[in-house]
Amino acid sequence: MIKVNYIFCVLFLCSNALSGEVVQNPVEHWAEYPEINYGVGEEKALLEKGEYLVKAGDCIACHTSSTKQPFAGGNAVKPTIPLLGMQIPIGTFYSPNITPDKKTGIGRWTEAEFSRAMRHGVSPDGSQYYPVFPYVWFTKLSENDIKAMYAYMMRIPAIEKENKPHDIPWIMQWRFLMLGWKLLFFYPFDGEFKPDPEQTDQWNRGAFLVEGPGHCGMCHTPVTMFGSPQRDMAYTGSVIDGYAAPNITGSSLKKVSVDKLVRVFLYDELPGGGQVRGPMKEVNHDSLVYLKQSDLEAISVYLKSTVDPKPLKLSGSGMEKASLIYNKYCVNCHASGAGGAPKYGDVMGWQAIIEQGKEKTYTHAINGYNSMPAMGSCADCTDDDIKLTVDYMLQAVESGGDIIARPLGEPPVEYTLKDGERVFNEVCVTCHQEGTLGALQLGDPRWGEVLDRKGFFGMLNGVIHPRGYENTKGDCVKRGACKTCDDGILIAAVKYIINQSVEGANYVLW
Repeated sequence: MIKVNYIFCVLFLCSNALSGEVVQNPVEHWAEYPEINYGVGEEKALLEKGEYLVKAGDCIACHTSSTKQPFAGGNAVKPTIPLLGMQIPIGTFYSPNITPDKKTGIGRWTEAEFSRAMRHGVSPDGSQYYPVFPYVWFTKLSENDIKAMYAYMMRIPAIEKENKPHDIPWIMQWRFLMLGWKLLFFYPFDGEFKPDPEQTDQWNRGAFLVEGPGHCGMCHTPVTMFGSPQRDMAYTGSVIDGYAAPNITGSSLKKVSVDKLVRVFLYDELPGGGQVRGPMKEVNHDSLVYLKQSDLEAISVYLKSTVDPKPLKLSGSGMEKASLIYNKYCVNCHASGAGGAPKYGDVMGWQAIIEQGKEKTYTHAINGYNSMPAMGSCADCTDDDIKLTVDYMLQAVESGGDIIARPLGEPPVEYTLKDGERVFNEVCVTCHQEGTLGALQLGDPRWGEVLDRKGFFGMLNGVIHPRGYENTKGDCVKRGACKTCDDGILIAAVKYIINQSVEGANYVLW
């Protein structure tokens, strides 16, 4: 039951950060949760609670290597630890089969054994789990939570799939050594989540989700050379799977509203501009879009209440100040090229940016571009500070050699209402032409009521993430049953429906 270290909660990933090229999102397919029989009454309530917590924990992301075999394991995980200023790989772990198959999965586990694994990191045979499985966070779950999760995991379809042995150094194969690790880094902090009576119910709910099943600190908290979370620097950022997991403390997010944070989770929108990419996009699609909006708001409220113990103090002027900003906010992506960001000092990597001119580069850095967060996520930086930091990075390459002119990438596809009409006639018409399955027909004035009730983005999410937003009646078949439609073309189709059905509507500019 080993889960990936460093793969889940990356809010603001740096992908093609300042690049002059526009990379289109490919058509992406995410792991799909299996259908189960929920039963009725108390059984139904228990299973729905368990399913919700499993989704909050994003278990499916690590334990699914094939979209056709959810929870059957087999994902290769290659965590690293920081040592001498470098990220050192420690081997390859393979996530196990956690379906209720009695031969290769967890079908023979009792609820008590499941609880020991989840909350204490101990397997049914008594061996210790490695902390790549986030029991360090799952320990905050209550026994009632575990009971519900166990019931759900025992109800999903069983898949017979053998587990792969880990490929790790021989000394790490002595699992009993994990007892020493736990004495130092786990037992002092284990135990069920206890609400803070001085805080609101919303804050406590957010704290439970972040510190417990969501295990956001697994990515956003730096780790020690022993692979343990550096708790005194919680949520101040780390490097995850080749991407920068940024500082998500309230010190960094103080200028980001709760609503904007929720939109990060629901719509892959970075605050200020750009789109979430990489592992965090997987988190959004496999986990966070299934949570209630009230829970996403609670998560945001809690994160905004946390504090960076070592905030950047912007002192000095000129390049000295720019260097401070770069080393605090930009270095995670631009020193390593994480997520496709052009490396500091790499002439070839920056040539397209130089070709587009400084003013455009300033605009991208200030407002956000692709997956680069606006202002580099520096809450205390001014526009002039960001321009100065851009100059600091450009200075390292402008004298580094000749810039070779080359054509920029293809311009992004701009979908129009004509594209939306085409998709409607090819896909949506199946239900919306005759009102099949209760679907509203094109031109039905009741579309206006739906728009008033859900809003444009609520309607859109009912198509892209049905059951993920509010689980409301009238949600579409997932992505209109179109396996090749990307988000952009689905947005165009929704705009077309609204424009054809709601008097006075004009959603072309959305």
